[in-house]
Amino acid sequence: MKNTKDLWVWMGTFLLFIVGITLFSYFEYQNHKKLLYHQIDERLRIAAQTTNTLLTPHFQDRSVEAKGIYPTQDRNNIDRLSEFAKNMGVVYVYSVIQKNGKIYFTASSGTDEERATGVNLTHYFDCYEDASDALEKTFQTHQMHYDEYTDKWGTFRSIFIPMHSPHGATYIVGADIKINTISAELRQEAFSLLLRLFGTIALSFPFLTWYLRRMNADLKREKQRLSHFDQLTGLPNRMLLKDRIDALLDSSHREKESLAVMFVDIDHFKEVNDTLGRVVGDGVLIETAQRLQTTLGEEAIVSRLSGDEFVLLLPTTDANRASMIALTLLETIAHPFSIEQNELTLTASIGIALYPHDGDDFETLLKNANTAMHQVKGENRNDFYFFTPEMQIHFNRHLQLVNALRYALKRDEFQLYYQPQMSLKTGEMIGAEVLLRWHHPLWGMISPAEFIPIAEESGQIIPIGEWVLRTAMEQLQGWIAQGFPPMVIAVNLSTVQFRQKNLVALVMNILNDTGVPPSCLELELTEACAMVNQDLAMEIMRQFHAQGIRMAIDDFGTGYSSLSYLKKFQVSKLKIDQSFVRDITHDSDDQTIVTTIIDMAHNLGLHTIAEGVETAQQLDFLRSHGCDEIQGYYFSKPLPVAAFESFVWQCNRR
Repeated sequence: MKNTKDLWVWMGTFLLFIVGITLFSYFEYQNHKKLLYHQIDERLRIAAQTTNTLLTPHFQDRSVEAKGIYPTQDRNNIDRLSEFAKNMGVVYVYSVIQKNGKIYFTASSGTDEERATGVNLTHYFDCYEDASDALEKTFQTHQMHYDEYTDKWGTFRSIFIPMHSPHGATYIVGADIKINTISAELRQEAFSLLLRLFGTIALSFPFLTWYLRRMNADLKREKQRLSHFDQLTGLPNRMLLKDRIDALLDSSHREKESLAVMFVDIDHFKEVNDTLGRVVGDGVLIETAQRLQTTLGEEAIVSRLSGDEFVLLLPTTDANRASMIALTLLETIAHPFSIEQNELTLTASIGIALYPHDGDDFETLLKNANTAMHQVKGENRNDFYFFTPEMQIHFNRHLQLVNALRYALKRDEFQLYYQPQMSLKTGEMIGAEVLLRWHHPLWGMISPAEFIPIAEESGQIIPIGEWVLRTAMEQLQGWIAQGFPPMVIAVNLSTVQFRQKNLVALVMNILNDTGVPPSCLELELTEACAMVNQDLAMEIMRQFHAQGIRMAIDDFGTGYSSLSYLKKFQVSKLKIDQSFVRDITHDSDDQTIVTTIIDMAHNLGLHTIAEGVETAQQLDFLRSHGCDEIQGYYFSKPLPVAAFESFVWQCNRR
């Protein structure tokens, strides 16, 4: 890229040089032409003034013809004038008067050369009729005037100088000079300048050819470098990495030594790019590359694979040494980054594969290290794992689910289940939570805990979530039409869905299409999701609240400490996580947490609902401490549509 830019700069400079030479030559030609004409005009002026001295005009009282020629009475003066004209190189000298509105040539003389060629004044005057306008202008303005004309004898330049006679009349003295020689001289000068210009260009071509060859060689080297190195960080890329690992594997095989391949991925790097921009993201990658190289030294090979993924080759490294290196790298990356006035603290996930235990070729070792890294990503991040065969099984399962999810909606493999929600004050069913189930034709029922994170990671949760909301609202409208009692349907929103720019408009369109009142819909948002971008969360909640849609915080108490923002969130309900309800009858800590949540919610004017209620003892504790609503197996597990309808009718008969 740099060499290409240099080439364009050089070509531009060369063109500017040629333009400069051309302009210089042009102006030099014009100056030369101006000088020649100045010399000619000076000779014409002297000749005309001499004519005025030697040929005193004689005005005739009688009429004369416009082309009449009247030599002066002083023949000696004519001879002297002819000799003078010959020496000056002037063809004709003459004087002219204007009488009775006509122009008269009163006296003139030609050189011997012109007489020898047969040129006569009569012919000249015939050709001179084109100059009558110039003569008239000279008579009218009384100013010196130059003119040129061309006939079969050549090109001539003329001068007209107005004079005043002793009798008060105006007359003109003039002279003509043949400038064919001058024209030839100018043509020769122009040709000389062109030769100089093309000579300069020709002399430049050898240098240009040499420079282009050098540039071509540089471009080839640059192309080869780009094909083996990452442009952003300067690290070896995948192609060069493969060459080097093959050489290291051969050496490790001969020496019977271990070799470690580490796959390093920066955690949450996409969020850095999305929130702070690509410039900051690139800065993080560059500094990460520098930290890895500085920490590992020259023995290790550091490569950038793609995005925020780095691959490290560590010769003569066993499991123990690989563990120590991985811990050091985690500490190094965790050190704050200062990029574009942004202070960032990042972590990394590292997967490790060892030769020859985890593979004996590049692709296998890289794949297994990548699998181990993804295992870290899926669990706690900011850690490192060694590859195990079980990881490969899990990774293969993960890939199968990702591919199968792409077709699940089209193949109608999803179903909605509804888990009733009961009021502890009235004992009546007040609504239900929608739960998504996936029945694969080959693998059977797949747990939401397994496929929901995959759908979020792959972005497929967006169309799936829209399908869930629309299907649930269509079902609710059908129940309303059948005369079911009023109920609220709770639908979960994932973090990915919550980031949709058109989320509010999408929900309102579905409600308008199905005819369901906004008050019958409750959207559940996890505490962690709401705290990722608090300003955005508050704005979306405000818009939903303005439309009459209820909002609830799901899994409250398991995520961030959001008490300071809870009063700003326009929510109507807190959902107590089942992890606090499970041991509530005998765990004092869980009892304290649950009662604190209930009291805090009531003080803020919010309702509470406990999920995962399975026993009468749990129910009694929650009722006695003022919990508003519950859901769980004690009343009903999640039910398909037909079973849920039966449950609702049974509740109505009570």
